[in-house]
Order: sequence, then C-alpha cells, then structure tokens
Amino acid sequence: MVDTQTGVAEMFDERSGNHPEAIFKVVVNSDTENTTGGGSFANNGPATYTADGFLAQLPTQFLLDKYDAADYRLGWYEDCTTTQLNPLTQPTNCTGVNTNGLVSVKFGGEKGNSVDDMPMIRLAEMYLIRAEALAKDANSPAAGVTPLQTLMTARNAGTVPATALTDMTAFEDYILDERMRELGVEGHRFWDLKRLARDVRNPDGSIKMRADSYRILAEIGSGLRNVNDLLVENPGYAE
Repeated sequence: MVDTQTGVAEMFDERSGNHPEAIFKVVVNSDTENTTGGGSFANNGPATYTADGFLAQLPTQFLLDKYDAADYRLGWYEDCTTTQLNPLTQPTNCTGVNTNGLVSVKFGGEKGNSVDDMPMIRLAEMYLIRAEALAKDANSPAAGVTPLQTLMTARNAGTVPATALTDMTAFEDYILDERMRELGVEGHRFWDLKRLARDVRNPDGSIKMRADSYRILAEIGSGLRNVNDLLVENPGYAE
C-alpha cells in the first residue's frame, strides 16, 4: 500500500510511472487512441471529462466533506483553473459544484491526447471488499476492522470510529463512505448502492432514485429482444 502524502497524491499521475496499486489495468495507446475512424473521433476517456477537458465531472462538496483534513487522498483534487493540459475556453462553473473549485486529477491525460491507462482493479478496493465481507460473514463489525484500518492508516485517515462499530448497518454505512473516499470518480457508487438495496440520493440528501425503482435495472430494449426471443424485458418497461 502506498502510504506517503506524495505517493498517494501522485498515484494516478502517469508521469510518475505505473500505478503502484493496480492489480488489473487496461493499457491505452496514446499514439493511436485519437486515430479511430481516420482521426475523426477524439478520445472519450475519463480525462476528457475531468481534469484535462470539459471539467464536466466534478467532485461535489458532499464528497469532499467526507475527508478528514489530513487525508492524503485530498491530493487527488486540485484547482480546476490550473490543471488542464489542454485548456478549454468555455465556462466550467467549478465553484458552482464545490466550494473551492476543485476537480479530480485521478485521470489527467498525462499520456497525451487526453489518454490515461485504466486501473480497473486496485489493491485498496481489495481491502475494502475484505473488510465488508469479514464483517458480514461474522455478523460483527469488529471482524472487518483490521483490513479497513490498514487502508485508512496508509491514507493517513485516522482510525475507524467507535460509531462505525455499533451495529452492522453503521459499519456498512462507514464502508460506503470509505469507498467514496477511495474510489470517487472511478464508477463504483451507483453499483455499491444498488447491490446494498440503498436509495440513490442527490448531494443534498433528496431522493434521486429509490432502491425499489424499476430504473435500478436498465431497459433491455427491442433491439436485443428481437435478436433473442428468449429475453424478457425488465419490469417497468414497455414490451
């Protein structure tokens, strides 16, 4: 586990070398990524929408408030006015999303052409999965503390609070928060809420999608059902 402030902050910066905690990574060729279709299609990777392009995907204040002030992972967020390798001219409204106008720099397009390799499975997530699994297997929050604390110690994030150990729901809530802190902007949040039958909420706490909404499952669509007549449309959608 990376356990220094600089090491954590630069973990995703490809100018520093390979991702030190990647278990499975998709390697993207920055020289050919933009040449699809004879060069007519620009790269559509995450850097295009975070630190290196449109700044369309910004951390909410709800997420940033989850971190303690000393957490090394705050190094993954920087001033959006100074991070773009390919500055754009349109307004970004960074301060309209979070107080200090920060953007995630996990994907910064450092390989060129707004390209990044994609660490799909990371060591840190394995600690989070193990913590949750051990606690649920034993039906005891205490059983999951060791792997969770290992991750938090490496990130200078303090100790697992006593409030997280009062019951299994409290521990699950804390794991969800820790997954936000570690895996933000990596595409996990919706799936975490879905698998735990939690409502999907807006940053202000209002309901965006209830756990029992038919929209939790995507529409299969007539295109696929026409190919395979054994497919049945998911509930709530028109056949």
